[in-house]
Amino acid sequence: MDVYGSFVVQAHLLTEICNDAYKNRNNKMGYYMLLTGGMGYKLARGDGDHNYYAAIDGIFGYQAKHPEEPVKEGYLEGLRVVLKSVYDEYSISSTISMLIYQKEKQEEKPGVIDLDIEELVIELRNSINSSKKLRKSIKNYNAFIQESNDYMAKKGISSTI
Repeated sequence: MDVYGSFVVQAHLLTEICNDAYKNRNNKMGYYMLLTGGMGYKLARGDGDHNYYAAIDGIFGYQAKHPEEPVKEGYLEGLRVVLKSVYDEYSISSTISMLIYQKEKQEEKPGVIDLDIEELVIELRNSINSSKKLRKSIKNYNAFIQESNDYMAKKGISSTI
């Protein structure tokens, strides 16, 4: 098994833990940690960046194998925490990449976890717009937003941040 495959297996196991916490204690933070790589949920080699693609693949795999479980609901709540917690250019770009990958996964495997990507982009926009400090911290803010919107449009997302 390659490294990516081992990350997906690990994410699948972590999804089981997140699902249990969400289902039994209404804990949304597990999915947030799995998506962002926090608190021991990091899917990476050494000091590398967290692989949220593998996290999403693991979440999809677990939901497909256990369709009766409320994975979609917990995952959506965790993703909404991600949307509300963007704090810089990198976190916004990573969140956009997560949303694009989610869109690609639901096109590849319809019915497993289908989310309203357009609505989630609007939630991200609202989060960005509610933080004057965040907007001021991004050099060339207008250009960054335009580039991000252009990239999402190329990936079939019409909502803008």
